[in-house]
Amino acid sequence: MWGQQQFGIRAVIAPSFGEIFYFNALNNGLLLVSLPAAQVDALLARVSSAAGARLRIDVEAGRVSAADG
Repeated sequence: MWGQQQFGIRAVIAPSFGEIFYFNALNNGLLLVSLPAAQVDALLARVSSAAGARLRIDVEAGRVSAADG
């Protein structure tokens, strides 16, 4: 987990998380977003086609979006 944060990863999006990983992430400030597998796959397909692509996570609105909308 610290490796992800040192690499600049501030959030992880997945269909589920293991209990130990979940609590370690929570204690270390790594945001975890749980979405249905189909939505995770769609986001992955969208960002993997563009080098340096990023996702925006709006925690208050409960929304995850790609840079292009």
